[in-house]
Amino acid sequence: MTPDWFERLVKKSSRHSLEDFTGLDAIYRSKHVIRQDRFDGRKYNEVARQAADLDDLHHRRAIDDPSWPHLIQDAYLALWKAHPDLLGPNEVLPSHLVNQATMDRILTDPDYEQLRTWTRLDDWSSVMGTLSLATKLEDLFDEQKDLMNKQQELAQQEQQLRDMMAQLQREAEKGMSDSDLERFLDDLEGALSEMQDAAQEFQEEVDSAMPSIRSAARQGLDAALEAAEETEDLIMSFGTDPGQWTRLDANVRMQLARRLHAKKKLQEIAKMLGRMKRMAVGQWTQRVIHGVDEVYDVEIGRDLSRLVPTELAYLADPELEDVFYAKYAEGNLQQYELRGTEKQARGAIIALLDNSGSMGGEREYWGKAVALSLLEIAKREGRDFYGIHFGSPHEHKEWFFPKGEVDLNDVLDYAEFFFNGGTDFMTPLNRAIKVLEEQFRVDGATRGDIIMITDGECWVNPDWLDAYLEAKQELDFSTYGMLIGRHAQVLGVLSDKVYTIQEVMTGEDIKDVFSLI
Repeated sequence: MTPDWFERLVKKSSRHSLEDFTGLDAIYRSKHVIRQDRFDGRKYNEVARQAADLDDLHHRRAIDDPSWPHLIQDAYLALWKAHPDLLGPNEVLPSHLVNQATMDRILTDPDYEQLRTWTRLDDWSSVMGTLSLATKLEDLFDEQKDLMNKQQELAQQEQQLRDMMAQLQREAEKGMSDSDLERFLDDLEGALSEMQDAAQEFQEEVDSAMPSIRSAARQGLDAALEAAEETEDLIMSFGTDPGQWTRLDANVRMQLARRLHAKKKLQEIAKMLGRMKRMAVGQWTQRVIHGVDEVYDVEIGRDLSRLVPTELAYLADPELEDVFYAKYAEGNLQQYELRGTEKQARGAIIALLDNSGSMGGEREYWGKAVALSLLEIAKREGRDFYGIHFGSPHEHKEWFFPKGEVDLNDVLDYAEFFFNGGTDFMTPLNRAIKVLEEQFRVDGATRGDIIMITDGECWVNPDWLDAYLEAKQELDFSTYGMLIGRHAQVLGVLSDKVYTIQEVMTGEDIKDVFSLI
């Protein structure tokens, strides 16, 4: 609709009528093709400030393609909003019709709804999905030279008309003669006609490009869906719950995701870790026999079997349903805390991983997969976990996960670090004993577990060995050796039982270890 002040001016003209300016309202249409309010705009700007990659994407084509920043915001909101609504072609600026056609193809593709299971109301997943989509759309627009040239020309003509309208309003407010008004309306009518011709040509280019737009939309959705699934698999492999992940800001999650995808070592460990953790959890589940659980308190979580009834009430109201899903994704639902009969005050699980040069490559990946599977057990049992890398004498580095709770940055640091040194058993075992002694002194905790993963043999001081065996008896901890390679006599003396890589690879001895921890 044209402004009221303009309609009053045209009525004063002796040569022009409002019919001469039919279609002028097109220059006031929306720059966005996803319906949005001020909250949506603030949400997008906030996320763009957090996520440097999204902010860079938003601006990098704006000079050559004035509709690009609006397309990126539309793509983000189409993935993030609970109920995105696509505007029709007659609600959008003519120069932005390519955006409307592109988003129409995206929203009607079967993969779109599947992708939304990751991105809906999730800032970071929506950012990652937008980046994946934009990569394919950039390729499309780079190839469509004629389309982009006509779009830029049309956008300039739209802006020219808006500038002319602004000038006309200013002149009218100051006072215009009838002859000046007629000349201005003549020029305005001519510019409108040229804009409409350009809009028609642009629409024809958009129609011609539809097969390419459809293909780019499909490829972008495929890439976004693959990246979302792969990232979630990697994140879950390293022990991070969805609720923990969603509570991180978008920029931090993006940095972590890039790290996961960029490091071959992390991906190789994740491959082994997935199978190892399933085995560990299976064995742990079989051996943990609960007593009769009772309601003890109310806590925060996402266990659907223990939800407080008031949380389920959100699902009964369509307007509040989104609140339930958001709280579920963040792990912020109220649920009953149950108290059973498992014994408390067990000592830590301490994984000692040999970082000698010969443990590099697949041996390193396998050892870290075992250790991180033990971390999963520690988390389920609420036991402290220490991951200690050791190498030459006095060379060790440790990571502490209280009650088995995971910080993804720390887990990735643990998985990436490697001394590439020698082999000394006394240094890491001294540290492990100090940990268990402190836990016994403070909490009375006993029955800790030390798991030493190594491929070598080394000498230990006889006096030290006597002290170690004495501490083992006093603190009532168990030591299990995992040997990758030849038989190790010293490891056998230190351990309650030694497992070899040949047996471990069949899976049977791994099950045995996980059932004992």
